[in-house]
Amino acid sequence: MIPETFVFTYVLKFHDAWKRIERTWGPLKKSLLLTMDLLRIEAFHLRGRVALAIFALDPDNEKMKADVKSCIKNISKVKTVVASALATLLEAGFIQVCGDKKKAIRTFEIAEARCKVAEMRGYAACARLQRGIARADEDGAVLVLEGSDWLREHGVENPPKFSAMFVPGAAKKKTSGLENDEEGQAADNYKSERF
Repeated sequence: MIPETFVFTYVLKFHDAWKRIERTWGPLKKSLLLTMDLLRIEAFHLRGRVALAIFALDPDNEKMKADVKSCIKNISKVKTVVASALATLLEAGFIQVCGDKKKAIRTFEIAEARCKVAEMRGYAACARLQRGIARADEDGAVLVLEGSDWLREHGVENPPKFSAMFVPGAAKKKTSGLENDEEGQAADNYKSERF
């Protein structure tokens, strides 16, 4: 489920990603794998990101809105620094889509700090980049550059698009012009370093 969904989100095929998640979610729940903290965090974060991407494209989609909120809540139940970081990152994107720019910027800042505490430097760079895009001013441009530079140093060819895969919704309208990348190149845009 995870690699295929990553590729779908990178090439902006969010509904295909959602279909994949829905197709595998029932068996995943029945397997009891979601009782394991690490898998619970990863699965709900992935589901939340896809729901958020769809919600960003259709803010009237109450089902996706509720799903994002549910995913944030489920991740937050796991009391680890990783869960805290990923729940906050998902929440920042959600707040951005809901239109509270000031709160979203502050939440991205908190998410970045939590990602650093969890030693998730790639996610921290994505949070910084997305915070910069959300600011949409000169200081924001510096944040975008800093986040993009870190990602490029680690093999990412298209930092805004790559970052939007991990923090969808935050810059969906800003990155919508990036969909011209070849779909077959999606897996080549990052090195194997854990994000």
